[in-house]
Amino acid sequence: MEVMGVTIGQTAWDYDDTVDNARILKAEKPAEGNCKEVRTLRRALKATANDNFEETEGLLYAPSIAD
Repeated sequence: MEVMGVTIGQTAWDYDDTVDNARILKAEKPAEGNCKEVRTLRRALKATANDNFEETEGLLYAPSIAD
């Protein structure tokens, strides 16, 4: 804007900040939801894998193993 010789007032700066912040918040909402879904799914898959390992291999350490 300086190249064209246009002076931007405080109201224009405030409007720009408001619109920009709204755009960023709108873009972050779906990304945040997707990340949470991925973390939940990853945690569930890991728990399932651990359960399958215990069924297949048995417990590797327990108080009664030494007996």
